[in-house]
Order: sequence, then C-alpha cells, then structure tokens
Amino acid sequence: MPFQMSRVEIRAVYRQGEDAVVALIEMLIQRLNKLDKLEEEVASLKAQVSKNSHNSSKPPSSDMFRPAPKSLREPSNRPSGGQPGHRGHHLQRVKNPDQIVKHPLSGRCSCGRALSQGRLKEPDCHQVFDVPTIKLKVTEHQAETRECACGLCHTAEFPAGAEAPVQYGERISALTVYLSQYQLLPQKRIAEMMADWFGAPLSQGTINNMVGRAHARLELTEEAIKAAIRAEPVMNNDDTGMRVGGQLQWEHSSSTPKLTYYFCHARRGTVALREIGLLEGYKGRSVHDGWRSYFEFDILHALCNAHHLRELVFVKEELGQRWAGTMISLLTGCEIISLKRWRLCLTSKSLLIIIWRNEICA
Repeated sequence: MPFQMSRVEIRAVYRQGEDAVVALIEMLIQRLNKLDKLEEEVASLKAQVSKNSHNSSKPPSSDMFRPAPKSLREPSNRPSGGQPGHRGHHLQRVKNPDQIVKHPLSGRCSCGRALSQGRLKEPDCHQVFDVPTIKLKVTEHQAETRECACGLCHTAEFPAGAEAPVQYGERISALTVYLSQYQLLPQKRIAEMMADWFGAPLSQGTINNMVGRAHARLELTEEAIKAAIRAEPVMNNDDTGMRVGGQLQWEHSSSTPKLTYYFCHARRGTVALREIGLLEGYKGRSVHDGWRSYFEFDILHALCNAHHLRELVFVKEELGQRWAGTMISLLTGCEIISLKRWRLCLTSKSLLIIIWRNEICA
C-alpha cells in the first residue's frame, strides 16, 4: 500500500520530539531504498521484454512479434532503386542457340504479290531462355562375360558408380546434397521434388546416405578451409542455436570474406570452441559478439559492429538517450574520422577499432 501521512499526523510526530522525527525519516529512507530497487527491477524487466533481434543480439527466431525492419542509414536525396550509371542485370543474346525455330512468311503484300516470293533478308530474331525438358537419363553398363574353354566364366569389372544392379548416379546425388546442405530444404520436400520433377522417388534414408557420402569425401576440403581461415589476419566468429533431432544444439561459424567453416556441437562455450580448433594458437584478430567464451583464448579480439549498432538502437529507442543516435550516425556514415585525442578507424563496416592513449578498445 502507498504510504500516506496527513499534515496533522506529521505535526503530531514533530511535537513528539527529535527522536520521533529521526525515526520517521529513517523509515522513509528505507522505503525509498526499497522503491529504488523495485524501479531498477521494473526497468530491467521492461528492458528484457523490449529486446528483440532489431535492438540486441537475440536471434530473429526468438522474436514473439517480428519487428519491422529499419534502416540505420541516413536518408539522402537520391531516389530508391538503381542509380544512374548502374548497369543492371538482364538477359543477353547468345551467338549459338541450342535450337532454331524458323517461322516462314505467309499471305500477300498490299500490292498483291505473295510474301513467300519476296527477296530474303536477315531474319528478325527473338531468343527465349527456358529450362530443358526434365527427364532422368538412364545409362546401362554391360560388362562383357566370356566362358573359357576350361568351363570357367569371366566378367569384366564395372566402373566406379555402377556397382549395384540399379542405382542413382553422381549428378542426382550432387543435386540432392546441394538442395539439402545449401538450399536447406527439408528431406521430405527434397523427396517430393525429385519424384515430381524427375520421377525419382528418393527415400529420406537414401538422401541421408547421399549426404553422408559427400561429408566423408569433404574431410580434406574441410581441413584445407580451416587452415586457410587460420592463415588470415582477421576471422569472424559467431554461433546460433539450432534443433537437431528435436534437441537444442549450437551451430558455430568461423569465416573470412571468402571462406566459411560451420561446426555443429551440443555445447556453446569453450569446450566446443576448443574442439573446433580454430582459435587455439590463432595469431590474428577474432571479431565476435563479445560472448565470454571467446575471451578464454589468448588472441586479439574485436567486437562486431552489427552488435554495437543493435545495442545502440536499444539505448536510443528504449532508454531515450540521444548520444546513441549520434553514435549510430557515426558508425554507419563515416569511414575515417580524426578527433583531438582519439582516432576512429572503420573498415568494411564490420570491424571497429578505437585507439585512445595507446589503448585498444574493440
């Protein structure tokens, strides 16, 4: 209940003497301290409720209500869309089309002569780009079999990829792995697509086998990608939750502008990062979201500007602090700025390094 005292009650306490007044003030101070704590708790709870993928590091999948996207760029006078001088993308004619269909003239000219008798000139050409007719190509391999004069039969060896009496080839396996691992289609939908397009009723077990064979063949490729990432001066690191067999696991990623390495693990923290083996002994700088496990490694660190911007959006929109908007404009609109006591370098809009009195705050 709210604490209330009338003027009469306050004067009554005053008439009781100094000790009564001190006791009243001490009691009010205790209530004010409790009120401050309650206000802090309310502010903390409101901040938790207000955070989403737009203004914090929370993933979009955690948003109860998807916030409308907002651009952090300052508005300009230029119209939206392609700018003058932009080449754009459109179909280009080819010199040697796969098929040519000729359409002869018929009828008569206004003068009465038959159009088919006129002098032939260069045709007017239109090219139509389309996918070819989709049909499985079946190749039968026949291994020669001969019977020796002694009665023994001998059969030639089948080539790799034709070991079974009936099986799918390498191209359909490659397409299935591409749809599964790059386009991220569920296996059930891949099976439906293969049946609809090619008349190839793949089972989910067959799809799993195709993905498993591709995984085994890419072991050396994965090691080469990891080695190339470790050789770069800057590495981006991140993780996100994912469901595997209904259980929460973590997808870790390490990347450079040209290479990305993914690793799925049941843990999010240091144990998983050490098992991946990219940060241990790394000589470059790791750009990440500030998750404490990254700081377990004795390497150079930098905090991702995308996370800086989200947190600044929260401070600006939810806490109403104007300086955060100024900082957003600074990070999104400038490349190199020199001030009196510190220098700010912004590279590729993703790595922020502030050098101030020989201290690096990244």
